[in-house]
Amino acid sequence: MELPELVEGRLVRRYRRFLADVRLVGGADTGARSVQVRGAPHRPKAGLAGTGSGVEPLGTRAGPGMAGGAVVTVHCPNTGSLRGCAEPGLRVWLSRSANPRRRLPWTWELVETASGALVCINTARSNALVAEAIAAGRVPALAGYATLRREVRFGREGSRVDLLLEDPARGRCFVEVKHVTAVDGEGLAIFPDAATARGRRHLRELAHHRAAGDRAVALFCVARADAQRLRPADEIDPAYGEALRAAVAAGVEALALGCDVTLEHVVVSRQLGMSLAGYVGRRPTRID
Repeated sequence: MELPELVEGRLVRRYRRFLADVRLVGGADTGARSVQVRGAPHRPKAGLAGTGSGVEPLGTRAGPGMAGGAVVTVHCPNTGSLRGCAEPGLRVWLSRSANPRRRLPWTWELVETASGALVCINTARSNALVAEAIAAGRVPALAGYATLRREVRFGREGSRVDLLLEDPARGRCFVEVKHVTAVDGEGLAIFPDAATARGRRHLRELAHHRAAGDRAVALFCVARADAQRLRPADEIDPAYGEALRAAVAAGVEALALGCDVTLEHVVVSRQLGMSLAGYVGRRPTRID
């Protein structure tokens, strides 16, 4: 998946789940002049000049490593806790919408963690990432289906499945995609990073369809390149870990995919291992 043009900043704070304040780096501001993104020239698209809404005057709320550009309020497209990805001062990259109707034109796309990993935090991209990878043949476990549909109603609790694969010979495969950003101190990707009743409901829906004879897959899209395995975060949401293990015991497949992330693209590149053993009472040394 190709990313839109990005502008670098430093995270000031993330708050109210969907909002963050970001100080644009150096000469980067809301105007149309060129800025530097990791040494590569970046020129905002035509029509984006002007300060617009959500911009704070220079010189306010500065922190270490944040001096320079304007502070902009941006949309944070991630409802999780963003553990390890939301510390003030981290390098972040934003996209900007040309839609004049948007109250907040900036969207937080990427972050560089304290350990140096580049992470895509935009959960709105995960379904398209996985669909693109399936269509390109990069997910052998989900190959061989004739059609793919997105956001299809399924189950008994009013849910929509992220992806529905169908084939006259193979039948139906319901795929629920979860976006993963956190890695624990042992190098394992973890999900969820906050308690999720919705995630447990999706697992119940998948188990229902598996019992009815369909194939059902809980797919974890790890949007960073520094993890080789994934486990349920029992120390954060033990109920989800229990629900995942119960779903797998009922025939639901658990599949983890890793991504390569750059400032230009995010691409599903490999399948990761799964560690489903319980971690209740065991705390990782840190979360990166």
